[in-house]
Amino acid sequence: MPDDDARTYAWSGASNEPHGDESYEDGMLGRILDDATRVLGSEEEARRWLHTQIVSLGGRRPIEHLTSLEGYERVKNTLAKIEHGMY
Repeated sequence: MPDDDARTYAWSGASNEPHGDESYEDGMLGRILDDATRVLGSEEEARRWLHTQIVSLGGRRPIEHLTSLEGYERVKNTLAKIEHGMY
């Protein structure tokens, strides 16, 4: 796993917006990492999943989609489907 992707990201739970020097993409990653950890059961599994090619994401890794709001929503929807047993 590249060091850039292994960073820990903070997220302001009160405002749903990144805070401080955090970029918008870092905020999306932090939010998805939190959701994936909850859905998959551990941060280790969540990080592994973020770097795994997913068929429903066009064979791309979830982390590759976190450069746009559309990509973020696609990854979030994929996690919701996993959470509800649709995969």
